[in-house]
Amino acid sequence: MSKKDGEKPEEEIKKVENPKEKPEGEKPEEKEQIVTIESLQVELDTANRSLVNKTEEAKRVHGKLEEYEKADEQKKLDEMTEMEKLQVQLSEKDTALSEKSKEIETFKLNEQKRKIAKEIGLPDAFALKINGATPEEMEIDAKAMLGAMPKGAKVPFITNPPSGSETNETDVEKKKRLGMIRSH
Repeated sequence: MSKKDGEKPEEEIKKVENPKEKPEGEKPEEKEQIVTIESLQVELDTANRSLVNKTEEAKRVHGKLEEYEKADEQKKLDEMTEMEKLQVQLSEKDTALSEKSKEIETFKLNEQKRKIAKEIGLPDAFALKINGATPEEMEIDAKAMLGAMPKGAKVPFITNPPSGSETNETDVEKKKRLGMIRSH
């Protein structure tokens, strides 16, 4: 690093406390320290090495802990009697059966909601929004939803209209409908 005019080299930078901030009876020279960038860098490097060492040690300890936990679990399984092993398997199967039963009940409930929505005339998109614990409550809720929907003239939505000959519409009528001919 280059030395600028009027500046001291970095290794000679001194840190001096403000003499006005000193407690009474203390001289400013007693607290004066010479701090160099090199000494600070050495301290920083030492702290970084210590941090890296501690991190590596923590990883090793964590790995050993996982190994011990796995070994402990295997030891417990090895010490179990055949009856205990069967009881653990039975418990796991009961849990899986319970989950499947819940899925089936949910499926049945959703299917019942779809059926009620269809009977009432509620669009399919609203079927799963039906609430109620019994079919009667669900029907009441579906009717309330249907009643809350806006009423309007139902216009058939035709994505591919039939040709003019199938609708018994003449070419002239078709042109009038499309605005190609003005009627007087």
